[in-house]
Amino acid sequence: MLKLAYNTNGLRNMPLEEAIKQISNHNYDGIEISLHKQHFHPVNINIEEVKKIKSTLKSSGLVLSDIATGCDDILSDDKFEPSIICKDSIGRKKRIELLIKTAE
Repeated sequence: MLKLAYNTNGLRNMPLEEAIKQISNHNYDGIEISLHKQHFHPVNINIEEVKKIKSTLKSSGLVLSDIATGCDDILSDDKFEPSIICKDSIGRKKRIELLIKTAE
């Protein structure tokens, strides 16, 4: 059976915990959390916030299907930059470090 997950990028106008509840209320099976300042900033988030997200996910019944790492405005005002294919090696390194921090 096909299962559906919703990307939180479309719900940036509300806190992540509320977005999780709304997605669950609309009968999705899972959630893809987008990295962005409004919901999940991997550099600035603390362990207590991560625990709260995990708890909210558990009580909602949603499965975390994946994390969207595009992050259009998390590293600069230049959309999606620096990227992992950025010509600037320092920029590429920043993106790679962000992805590693997210995985941790």
